[in-house]
Amino acid sequence: MLATYLGSEGFGEFELISAQRGNYSDRANPFRTHAWLQQGTLRIDITADQFSDFPQSVFVSDSSPWHESFEVMQRRPAGLIWINGPIRPALNIAYKCILSRGQDAGRLKLITI
Repeated sequence: MLATYLGSEGFGEFELISAQRGNYSDRANPFRTHAWLQQGTLRIDITADQFSDFPQSVFVSDSSPWHESFEVMQRRPAGLIWINGPIRPALNIAYKCILSRGQDAGRLKLITI
């Protein structure tokens, strides 16, 4: 949904990066998977705070040794248009609901640094 919104606001297309690190038999370095948005070297990650070794709740940057510690398994275009299957109608409804709530609050705004 974030990639769809960013595209609609003129920020271009993003890739969804699916990655992994660690292994199943090493308690010191357990197997983990993760995903984030990427455009060139710019990474946008709104879920990295689920990991105890990542200190930020939202991450936007073009440099991240933490993300680079993952092995990229798949890159694909990001956005609702690329999602198929029975979940698609529910996601479209959720996206429209989120947008309508943002408009009620005076339009969602992005802060660029």
